[in-house]
Amino acid sequence: MQSRAPHFAKLSRKNTKNSLSIHTISTAQNPPISALPPPHQHILYHSLPPQFLRNFTLEPGAFWCITGTPNRLWCFDFHTAYLPFYFWLPDDLAFAYAKFSNRTGFRELYDQPTPENIHHFLRRGRGVSYHEFDLAIRPVSTLDIVSSMGPQLRDQRLLNKWRWQFTSDFAFESLLRRAAPGIHPGFFQRFLNILIRKD
Repeated sequence: MQSRAPHFAKLSRKNTKNSLSIHTISTAQNPPISALPPPHQHILYHSLPPQFLRNFTLEPGAFWCITGTPNRLWCFDFHTAYLPFYFWLPDDLAFAYAKFSNRTGFRELYDQPTPENIHHFLRRGRGVSYHEFDLAIRPVSTLDIVSSMGPQLRDQRLLNKWRWQFTSDFAFESLLRRAAPGIHPGFFQRFLNILIRKD
């Protein structure tokens, strides 16, 4: 597991934001994701559930690389609405509540709940959590999760790891981990940055 971690750090920084990259490299190979043909990159965060579930066809030995995807379990939406607890609201309430966002180019778009506006709103993204992976692949507790970029980068420096323990993010992540023991901590970060190997 340790020997594979550098591959994730390099791949994720070359990836398209909020995307699920599917490729079939071995740990001895590391082509840039930008060199992969378009069918190997799928927008994950802006997919509706049926599209999400179709994105996981992959051969054994290949990797799922999920990068920069907002975590629905997090207590603040740093990506779309810039509101606390926004990801936790049901879709209809979140749509109505959009008017309270301070983000220009967001709040004024959803004043009327027309089918077109609702579809556009949902495609803006409502966050992703480990639950989608449970449904699309299998329970995440049984997956071969090679790396999670946040914890991996923190663990590289003792000082960063020590400072992390005094942050509000650490406190909230600890709460999530206690609520769902057995789930990889990569699913409890602000953003999902996870490398999964299909076995």
